Amino acid sequence: MKPNRGTQKGGGKQAAIRAALRQAREAIETGRLERAAALLAEALNLSPDHPLLLTRLADVHLRQGNPTRALELLQSVLESHPDFPYARYLRGRVLEQLRRWKQAEADYRAILARRPADRFALVRLVDLLIRRGRLDEAEQWIAQARQRFGDPNLLFVQEMALQAARGQRLEVAGKIRRYLQQADHLSRQDFLALLRLLARVEARPIARLIEELRQTNPHLPELVPDRVGILAVEQMRRRGRQTEALAQLEALLARHPEDRFLQKQKGLLLARMGRLPQALEVLEPLFLDNPQDLFLRATLEKLYRQSGRTDRWRQLLREALRRHPTETALFGLLRKAHYQRDWLADLNLTHPAFLSQVRALGLPERPFPPSGWQKLPLYALEAIITLLVRTGRLPAVEQVWAFCVALRKSRGGPGFRQTDLEAAYPAWLFGLQFYFLFAGLARHPRRFVPARFQRQWIAFSVAGPAGELAVDVSAWFNPEQRIRKLVVKSSSGFRWRLQPTAPAAHRISGIPFYSPAQARQWLAALQAAWPPADQWF
Repeated sequence: MKPNRGTQKGGGKQAAIRAALRQAREAIETGRLERAAALLAEALNLSPDHPLLLTRLADVHLRQGNPTRALELLQSVLESHPDFPYARYLRGRVLEQLRRWKQAEADYRAILARRPADRFALVRLVDLLIRRGRLDEAEQWIAQARQRFGDPNLLFVQEMALQAARGQRLEVAGKIRRYLQQADHLSRQDFLALLRLLARVEARPIARLIEELRQTNPHLPELVPDRVGILAVEQMRRRGRQTEALAQLEALLARHPEDRFLQKQKGLLLARMGRLPQALEVLEPLFLDNPQDLFLRATLEKLYRQSGRTDRWRQLLREALRRHPTETALFGLLRKAHYQRDWLADLNLTHPAFLSQVRALGLPERPFPPSGWQKLPLYALEAIITLLVRTGRLPAVEQVWAFCVALRKSRGGPGFRQTDLEAAYPAWLFGLQFYFLFAGLARHPRRFVPARFQRQWIAFSVAGPAGELAVDVSAWFNPEQRIRKLVVKSSSGFRWRLQPTAPAAHRISGIPFYSPAQARQWLAALQAAWPPADQWF
């Protein structure tokens, strides 16, 4: 009897998937992550929803320093396979890297509730508790696990880390030495972890330490020389021997020039040594290549702020956002970096070009002013400005909507509709025009801050020796208000309450737009009524 063709075809597909998983695992173990990703992606063409393929690919993304993408894959796996322990375990690790400690802990606890003997989840949970300073709780888990499995040495590495965290370092060193003298089935990972703890106390170089330990126990796992080199760098740095540590890193990089981990360690070490330009030269390309590295991101932000180079930090964020437009976390960093600064400083756009781009948007004709636009969240306007500065063009409503959806994906969406965004757009375009209208008329740099327009109708402001002069355009949105004084004192300087004293020069989609000649007329009226205006214009 001939075999069923359908069964034969299905068997062939499963065999191909098993082969891809095996080859990907081998590639991961040898550090060939790109190869592993390619193998898994090819296998997913055969079975797009295969849970193990997706989970293994998430593991590759995590190792590549892309936790956000890894999390997306794992979320999709767990939606359809909520009891798949490997996916939940890996999601816990991803959440740890994203510093979402409570959620990571919940994943490990969920695994242990169903599989109390899962040692992988147990180790991660205890490690997490120790890092979070919950030492008594970690100690209880260790005691319970030893009782359950009948193994007095179970979680020995974690017990030593716990005691070291309590300051018992000399006792820890003695216990580790005695343990290593007798260990005969020690994993390479545990050996490295114990060596790292031992090196914090021991003054002897790590290579000599390993040699002494091998003399008492020849069965200890063999270590890759480069791993020993990294331990040596850590030991030198901890003991203040930074120049030696840098030389050791340089030697490692000479053998592995593309190793991102070594490059990052070199950049961080240079920063600790106060060699900021060299440090940034190393760290900036790493950040632009992978802006999802949270530690690197936080380190760079701190370095730029401490050195007073926040302008360069904003430039770097904008470049990262240009290269990684779906990495919405960068948008939040850019918002933070732009706080109370000119969001349009790097935009090279003239008033005529601005009007031309407004026309090109093709917005529908609407009554002006629109109602309810200030109820939309601030990040919607900030998204428009970010896209404008990044591309040099006003984004279409659809582009802004897609950006807002991606930005709020983890929170269930933007909380408003695309039609709300389209209705509010005219108010924002109206406010933006004044920044371009007064180009070349101010004595000092102008500043546009989205929050100030959204909440206070400040179209832009100009810094001066007596504080700032903020241009208030609320009269267009509240025509019934009576303005008795053209300029009023504010907490940060003065506020010039601009008024529509003449018809607009243009109407585009119902929005009033004014001309540079009208801007000069407003200025002449201001200077006649309030002579101090010469300090700003």
